[in-house]
Amino acid sequence: MTTGPLAGRAILVTRPDGQAAPIASMLSAHGAEPILFPTIAIEPQIDREPARSIVARLDEFDAAIFVSVNAVEQGLACVAAHGRWPARLPAIAVGPSTAQALRSAGLGHVVVPATRYDSEGVAELPELATGTGRRYVIFRGVGGREWLAEVLRQRGAIVEMAEVYGRAIPATDPSELVARWIRGGIDAMIVASSEALANLSTMIGAAGKQHLQCTPTVATHPRIAASARGLGLTKVLESPTGDEEIVRVLVSFFAKVPAGSSHDERP
Repeated sequence: MTTGPLAGRAILVTRPDGQAAPIASMLSAHGAEPILFPTIAIEPQIDREPARSIVARLDEFDAAIFVSVNAVEQGLACVAAHGRWPARLPAIAVGPSTAQALRSAGLGHVVVPATRYDSEGVAELPELATGTGRRYVIFRGVGGREWLAEVLRQRGAIVEMAEVYGRAIPATDPSELVARWIRGGIDAMIVASSEALANLSTMIGAAGKQHLQCTPTVATHPRIAASARGLGLTKVLESPTGDEEIVRVLVSFFAKVPAGSSHDERP
């Protein structure tokens, strides 16, 4: 019999393929059943020439900023194919998972915010405080958030975007997931981006909407929490981005919920 503080709880994880294993393993260790249902498909950028041009002159930059694990994987693949990583070039990660991906890839000089893991946290780093005459490259997906680049430019820096991947809604049949939801077989879910949540809502359609709205949802940023509430979700739990923190939030929540309760009955 499965034991642990999350025993008997089925947790939906919406991370892209290849990125859910760590949180799934942690959930299982706490007794939960992770349900992996990616709601973002990561696709290599079709037109990679602009990114290749940037990668070929990485020596010109004072720092490279990576906004996600996807940016690390796709960006460093582009570097490996079309250039080299300058030994002197520091890499700035938006958060711990991104920093770990950079270190695992062999980069030694990695900077990460101490507490706030988003663009605002990156902007507060002392390494980026002075912008005049500085050059930065931001590795990101197509159409990513512009806020950080705008702030750095306001400080006098030159900023270029290496858009190394695209995002799409996966072509996955959601009928089995919706059927399980209708049976009350999903106790909570984890979302790490507003786009992932919006895609999930689109994928499950009207048949799953009411079940989505009443499912306890762990959102890893206040913006994501606001997006969730905007979609009508009524039980939004805010958490830091780290997997341990996410699991801690779930454990704390379910400690107050009687075993066997449906999510419609939860506070």
